[in-house]
Amino acid sequence: MTRAAGDDYEIIVDPNFTFETPEQSLRLAHQLERYNIQAFEDSFSYETYGWDSYREFRSQTSIPLAPHLYDPKKVLTAIKEEAADMFNVGGSPRLTQQNAGIADAAGFPVWLQVVGLGLGVSGAFATHVHAVIQNASIPSDSLHYMRENSLIHSALTPKDGVVKVPMEPGLGIELDMKAVEHYRVG
Repeated sequence: MTRAAGDDYEIIVDPNFTFETPEQSLRLAHQLERYNIQAFEDSFSYETYGWDSYREFRSQTSIPLAPHLYDPKKVLTAIKEEAADMFNVGGSPRLTQQNAGIADAAGFPVWLQVVGLGLGVSGAFATHVHAVIQNASIPSDSLHYMRENSLIHSALTPKDGVVKVPMEPGLGIELDMKAVEHYRVG
């Protein structure tokens, strides 16, 4: 991917704890350091191994760590324990703002997982949430444009890596009722 996309393309490796141990994660990190790895997200469990293992990992590799957190107390703990370089934050919009705000106060960038792989309506909602989070400077997990049909008339299509916030009333989108009927179940 690095060869094909060039030096500006960065990869977030998200194994969802499947690298299992800090030692295994570190071994894999050393193998991947020569590539454009922006971060390891949840390579091993902080619940099992503790935040001190994240701090130790950070001291032994150039690949940043990015815990995926929904709990403001855990964001604060990870910061205090020097166990993170950035965060993937999520939860309700209120929790997402709290988590991002805590990270921002400590100078950490975030990316948001407010909706994830939602459709057009949820994607528009997530786009509005992203727009008000000051430190959401890392590309988001909201891949609403990756579906066969987003169920809205105007797709929220990225241009030059950015999705513009719709400015029309409400969420700024209009349901494609023909598509809704096409995909209706029952």
